[in-house]
Amino acid sequence: MSIFTKTEYHLPFFLPFLLIFSRTLADVTVVLISVLFILKCFYEKKIPFLNDSWVKSVVFFILYLALLNSALSINPKDSFVYSLSFIRWPIFSLAMCYWIFRDEKSFDNFFNSLLIISLIFLLDIWYQFSIDESGIFGFSHNNYINRLSVPFTNNVIPGRFIGIYSILLCLVYIAKNQFKKDNFNFNNILLVFLISSISIFITGERASFIIHFSSILISLFAILIFDKNKFAPIIIFFILLLLFLMSSIFINFDIFHRTIISSFNKITNLITSDYGEVFLTSYEKWKNNIFFGGGLHQYTNIEPLFSNGEVWNKTKIPHAHNLPLNLLAETGMIGLILFYLIIFNLIKLVFLKLKGHKTYLLTIFSLLILYINFFPLHTHFKFSHNWINASSWLCIGIILAIINYHEKNTDRKKN
Repeated sequence: MSIFTKTEYHLPFFLPFLLIFSRTLADVTVVLISVLFILKCFYEKKIPFLNDSWVKSVVFFILYLALLNSALSINPKDSFVYSLSFIRWPIFSLAMCYWIFRDEKSFDNFFNSLLIISLIFLLDIWYQFSIDESGIFGFSHNNYINRLSVPFTNNVIPGRFIGIYSILLCLVYIAKNQFKKDNFNFNNILLVFLISSISIFITGERASFIIHFSSILISLFAILIFDKNKFAPIIIFFILLLLFLMSSIFINFDIFHRTIISSFNKITNLITSDYGEVFLTSYEKWKNNIFFGGGLHQYTNIEPLFSNGEVWNKTKIPHAHNLPLNLLAETGMIGLILFYLIIFNLIKLVFLKLKGHKTYLLTIFSLLILYINFFPLHTHFKFSHNWINASSWLCIGIILAIINYHEKNTDRKKN
């Protein structure tokens, strides 16, 4: 059994563990898989993705970063290195599509593994919340009030992972059952929604809760358009969620205040909030070079270096907390357009390949994942955040793999 076959056989089961619990392990995994996939393509003399429209968009984006944005950067060498390193993300997605997820068993293995890892993740989160803030093994203590950490680390971003992987779990659950022509229980999806919403709520991550809750609203509204019979279980879901949120006022008011009341206050007073100050500082950075930006990975070095607002007064802002603003400051208007051209072509591909009433759930959840990761109005981490990028581009890879597998099955039936 060659290294390519072994990797294809074992990786779907180990992927969730490799990507969720460690920033370093996630980045190493992405690099190794990308390198192996390129070697596999050369070894087999097959490059099956060159005609994909979204891949062509990626090529244009990377060429722009490497040849133009880097040349005009305030630190050309550093920007050039990061321009070249960006290529690992789309290659990783292509590896998922054309190599790792090619049959039903790979989807089954990934689903089973993700379910196990999610339970471990949530167990530690709830242990932090109810018993010991340092987690089961004592590695999760952090210095932020009313915030929980990713299990076995002190990184206060567990809600973002719960949001991404809960929707991904639903997508793979739907896909693997449709592949086998099995009926699945819609209540299982609502159960995932309920558990993930409550779990994100207790992490204290305002942005993650808002993003996740909005994604649930969008998906359930879209589902009702196709199937009115799901109205009753959806109403029950919202009643249960509302009951939990109301009870949290008495159980832990500090968490309720941070996640609900504080979120509302920040949205209604966005300009004067800490987020507003960061966004305005990012806008000022972008004004230095509207079309080409200050250079990839140069956000902290682009003027103005410090915020002039009351909240972050004279504080150096590390990143824009918003993907479009980060792209504008570093890559300019041209970089923003080229990057979102990639996302547009992915959305277009989903609509083109998964159209039809029978696949409407696959369409909804595929678009939902892209919404969670790339919707312009969301708060976000920096563009070069390796840990989050690993999960985001895994999601893209699995969407592409589902499209690829669905297309092959459709063609097989026609023949």
